[in-house]
Amino acid sequence: MSLSDAVVGLKAYKEVDERMAQLWFDLDNAIVGPRTDIGRVTIPGIHVKDVSACAVPLSSLMESNNSQGVLETRGEAEKTVQALFADLELVFSFLAKKLPADLVQSISHIMIPEVTSRIIKVWLDSAVPASLAEMDGFEEVISAAKEFCGNLASLNYTGFDELQEWVGNAPKVWLTKCRETALDTVRIKLAQGLGTPKEVERVEKQMVSRAEGKHLTENGPSAAADHQDWDTAWSDGDGEGDGDGDVAALPETQPPGPPEQPSQEEDDGVDAWGAWGDDDQPVEDPTAEEGEKEAQDNNDEPNEDGEDDPSDAWGWGDDDAKEDAHSEAAAISQPAPGPSPTREMTLKETYNISSMPEPVLSLVAAILEDGAALTSEG
Repeated sequence: MSLSDAVVGLKAYKEVDERMAQLWFDLDNAIVGPRTDIGRVTIPGIHVKDVSACAVPLSSLMESNNSQGVLETRGEAEKTVQALFADLELVFSFLAKKLPADLVQSISHIMIPEVTSRIIKVWLDSAVPASLAEMDGFEEVISAAKEFCGNLASLNYTGFDELQEWVGNAPKVWLTKCRETALDTVRIKLAQGLGTPKEVERVEKQMVSRAEGKHLTENGPSAAADHQDWDTAWSDGDGEGDGDGDVAALPETQPPGPPEQPSQEEDDGVDAWGAWGDDDQPVEDPTAEEGEKEAQDNNDEPNEDGEDDPSDAWGWGDDDAKEDAHSEAAAISQPAPGPSPTREMTLKETYNISSMPEPVLSLVAAILEDGAALTSEG
């Protein structure tokens, strides 16, 4: 009985699909399974025995279904997608030449979806790079997968739609791989902890007004130290006297001297303002003093009759003269209203941070570089 006559009997008893499923199960255990297992230390190659020039696809070698040949695994194959496609093409070509068309269609419904799914999840996904550094190799993988789909179609196999979809969506596949890799990298870095603390310095520049600068000067470290030492000269009352009951004399009050100049090590953001509060001191008006002195001399002079004016004893008009003099002096000392001047002040702060952000920032920089390369010409 020939194989074609056997197919007629299998169809009559509706055992074609069952027999083809068993054939694929045996073929997968013996040949296809070991060849597609990427986790093996050594992967065997697929060969066709007793056929000359077996290195080329069998579609160009077997001219009839009656030609003799044995499909077997032998030696060691390369762990590349291109080598895998070449070996699988030998298997599918061998079956297409040895089996009638009805049996090929029956076995393809079982065999092709399982093989293509294994190829995508095991081989192709691992070949997708996470950056642009290996993009040339990825393009070769895409070309090999596209050629493999064309060969399956020429051999009248069906059921490899998933592989065709993967080839068409290769750019999206690459982008998805990049996103997943970036997120996994961040998760791993976070799981490792914050890392060793490191000291950093934060520098900030702000525009401040005269009033704000004066407030910062008064409330700075030097002002706080002066405020804390204001009562060091006072006696606590518990000390013993000199025997005569004398109390320790207070230090003489010294007139305020010129403000101390800040050292150059300190922040010189307020140096250009001069001494804060200089403009707040009233300006002495010489004309007001002369007017007041003249009014006093007039009050001391007697009248023409040689007698003192009785109203002088009461001091009539003295208050008015003083008020006029003070008002005039205050008017001169107050500057004309205008916009408050501002100046740039540099603020520095030192604190500790973790070393964890560095690998994350490096990852972000690498992604931005890939994006810039993709959007550039060429």
